[in-house]
Amino acid sequence: MNRRIAVLGGVALVGLGLAAGGALASPGIQLVVNQRPVSPSVAPQMVDGKVVAPVRDVAEALGATVSWNDGTQTVQVDLPQTDALNRRIALLEQAVAPTTPQEAVQTWTKGVQGRNGALQYAVLSPALREQRKADFEGVGWVTGTSSPWVNEVRIGSGTQNSDGSWTFPVQFDWRTLADIGPPADWSKIPSFPVTVQEIDQHWYISDAPK
Repeated sequence: MNRRIAVLGGVALVGLGLAAGGALASPGIQLVVNQRPVSPSVAPQMVDGKVVAPVRDVAEALGATVSWNDGTQTVQVDLPQTDALNRRIALLEQAVAPTTPQEAVQTWTKGVQGRNGALQYAVLSPALREQRKADFEGVGWVTGTSSPWVNEVRIGSGTQNSDGSWTFPVQFDWRTLADIGPPADWSKIPSFPVTVQEIDQHWYISDAPK
């Protein structure tokens, strides 16, 4: 039975054509990168139960450049397109960085209403980003569901806390096709506290419901 190494956007377990102890030549192993077959310069091998393939072949198939530093005995793999993408994302996040507490909450609720996880993430504090990044990645950065959906949002007056942060009561009018008609009765809709804090002259969500 042929075996396949599927590499989808990431990097498989790779080596430098190792032939160390415990290596088992496996000519039937196929190397596939982003759904495209790759003919490696050295046949992939099984080493201690793990598949090892030439790092250069895998990296270059991903669009990366590979260099070797003989002095430090180091293999350097660089993904220029990844660096460019990260810079672009960072600049976009800078562009939407809120300058007031109210703007932070408004931007975050806009992301919730539009099911835009990337926009929500952009206005989270570093600590909250660390806590919730895996959640956003797990749903492909599309949050919520198509039904029920957030039809309307109401943000109440904020209260400044002793540490300088602000907390705002936020109400979400959730709707389904069954109750899309009548106007929202805000007196019956619970509010959720959303707290923002100032970081480097901008305001970010430091606590909010998931």
